[in-house]
Amino acid sequence: MVSRFSKQLPLSNQAIDLLPVYHTCDGFEARTYIERGAIQTTDVCEVFKEQITYFFYGRPAFKYSVEDGATTDLAVYPVCFVMNLEKMDPLTRIFPFDTGAMHHKLLRRYFHRKNTVLDFELEPDASRIKDVVFHFFGDVKNYINPTRAVREYAVEDFESVSYSKMIDSHVRTEADERRVTIELHAGPIVAIAKPSLQGIILPTQLRGSKLYSDFIDANGVTAQCYDIEVWNPALSFSLVSAAAKRFMLSMGYVK
Repeated sequence: MVSRFSKQLPLSNQAIDLLPVYHTCDGFEARTYIERGAIQTTDVCEVFKEQITYFFYGRPAFKYSVEDGATTDLAVYPVCFVMNLEKMDPLTRIFPFDTGAMHHKLLRRYFHRKNTVLDFELEPDASRIKDVVFHFFGDVKNYINPTRAVREYAVEDFESVSYSKMIDSHVRTEADERRVTIELHAGPIVAIAKPSLQGIILPTQLRGSKLYSDFIDANGVTAQCYDIEVWNPALSFSLVSAAAKRFMLSMGYVK
């Protein structure tokens, strides 16, 4: 069944280059994935009741649970795999925002209380990502630095009106940038190798290890490192985000 949001989202037919997609995990999980050559999800998603590999489009927005405190244990610091969407295995679902935030009612101030996650599901076609970017943000630059496109929406299209207002929202809320980041679902196993793998973001201290060095060299991908200035993994997600922007700039995705 086609969702309300999907019905409201017109086909843009715009020639927008697709940005990379990001899967973020901690160093401990990243080691396992590199050894296996694949991201292998074992947890069952509490929202969809199945094993899902999550990606975020254009920014590494996912923040796994980590204790806020000083530690030098690199096993708990973020590592991010950067993937080429067009060369990955097929997607299973697309949503315009973080479904976990919707499920946990962190977006309740933006949408009607009877809206559910399924009201916003999009067909698992990369062209629908372009439609969201063009229709609500106008272009890639506005998507990366969330700025709403100036458009009029039908007054009865409550989902579209609410989503566009959420992009502009400056109120203090528990919902972070994931509320304006497109979420992608893939199967429980996703290969991390060329040609789908484009790069990796990791702490500088891990870059010189044999495991990571061999992995990067074998796949011929770009490694973007971040320096841990403050020894707190909870504060490192912003450094990962900055590294992702550097990656996209170096690869010509943004100017």
